[in-house]
Amino acid sequence: MTPTIDIWGIETNNLKGIDVSLVKHAVNLVVGPSGSGKSSLAYETVALDEPLAGLSAGERDSVFENIVSLSSRHTIVVVDHSSRFVEFAQNIIALGDGGGKNGGRVIDADVFFERQKREHDFPVVNAKRFIHLQSENRVYDFRGIDVTVGDGVLNLVSGSSGVGKSTLLREYFPQHFEHYLYVSQKPLVGKKYSHVVTLLNVFVRVTELYATKFKKDKRFFTNQLGCDGACPVCLGAGFLEYGNDG
Repeated sequence: MTPTIDIWGIETNNLKGIDVSLVKHAVNLVVGPSGSGKSSLAYETVALDEPLAGLSAGERDSVFENIVSLSSRHTIVVVDHSSRFVEFAQNIIALGDGGGKNGGRVIDADVFFERQKREHDFPVVNAKRFIHLQSENRVYDFRGIDVTVGDGVLNLVSGSSGVGKSTLLREYFPQHFEHYLYVSQKPLVGKKYSHVVTLLNVFVRVTELYATKFKKDKRFFTNQLGCDGACPVCLGAGFLEYGNDG
């Protein structure tokens, strides 16, 4: 049986309480004369995946208000980790109990929100030493920086979107620290031999630690093709490829 998504009683613009079934993972074509309601049906359901993520407090308020306003004309499906939308949602779907193989099931929403109320008490470590960073070189719209960061503690950089938080971390901080690692918000990408430690640029150090501990050449602890540690079957890829002839 073909899996479908059924939407009943759609009444928006000129749609008169129609029932439709959408085939999952397929192209669903909506046809009809101009003005018949095709666009109304297409825009009936809007899915938003974590729309408030990465925004400042003021930006979150603005986006939140616009989403609530849209719900008067569209069916809105919001995926969110917080409880911000709870009092405005007319239907709440909670999935769990965990992630990966432990997820994918509908659970009690009240139980989920109760778990989210657990408080975590983390001690605040005050900086005993500060590092003053100052430079006058121009980067984008920056004319230089004059900031102070606490040494050996957590430092938070905040501000509205577009003010230059990422520029500060990506362009200026590397100029002042000899050993500096910048991890962006972009998805991890790489070759088939890549993994998290290679993308974080610490893989060589890891192999050196293992080589020292077990008194072996560091090539024994790498999965690169031709190295002693590469699997002779998959050649270090971790999987086998078939039909790779174009």
